[in-house]
Amino acid sequence: MQTVFFIDTSSHFQLNHRALRDLVLLPNNNWCCDHRGSKYVYQPRLHADHFQQLVESSTSLRNLLDFFWSDIWINTMYQYVSVAKQDYFTQSHINSFHRCKFESSGYVTSATPYTATPYTDKDLYDNNSIPIFPQIEFSCITPGCGIPAHLDRQDKLASILIYLPTDLQNNHPLLGTKFWISKNSQPFCPEDYSYDDYRFLDELEEDRLASATNALILPFTNASTVMFASNLKSWHSIHYPRDINLGPRVSININFYKAVQLMKRDHFNLNFELARQI
Repeated sequence: MQTVFFIDTSSHFQLNHRALRDLVLLPNNNWCCDHRGSKYVYQPRLHADHFQQLVESSTSLRNLLDFFWSDIWINTMYQYVSVAKQDYFTQSHINSFHRCKFESSGYVTSATPYTATPYTDKDLYDNNSIPIFPQIEFSCITPGCGIPAHLDRQDKLASILIYLPTDLQNNHPLLGTKFWISKNSQPFCPEDYSYDDYRFLDELEEDRLASATNALILPFTNASTVMFASNLKSWHSIHYPRDINLGPRVSININFYKAVQLMKRDHFNLNFELARQI
């Protein structure tokens, strides 16, 4: 059950990583501390107008958003994720992902799928295909901070990591996301751990996780895009050592969720959940 994939997207668009990093660090007044860990995040769904302005000012950001919401990407992602989440897809008739429709009263732009609310009408969706919607966040982690080992909720299908290192940070062996790869076919599962509730492992649980897995730290590089599927083996974490002070660790994270999980909720709860899940 493979979890981590390195995807070459260079043939589809060219990213100006330095310009994107500068853009990500711009919205200083809209950063907030992520309650799930000691990092700062910018959440476009909470700042739709501001995010629209950022998108309009950056060709690289527009190209990135358009590509990760294109048919070619959705189809490519399904080929990877359907294998990694085969235990989660219990319906044998599911054969694809498709882009869900959104509630939008205005002009549709590159930013719309990342800021608008998905429709909750089941009649709009094909039973043979899973409707998905994207989330995006800007992530900033400073020395001494990070996110403890955890699993994402299982209604998250996949996460895309676009690293934006400085020249000094590029390919640094300790700044990438750490994945805890199982040594056998059985996933690690601490007592009373729910895959539907987001929580971190404590130190004792993380010690047990370390003994049952092999650690893989991804290269923190702008040379490739990383995708990982959310499944029962996708334990991951990030710790930026305090003594390696090379400035903020910056990334753009795009997450894809199964929209049907949200269909029974009213609009207030849906919007709250979208903001909380990022």
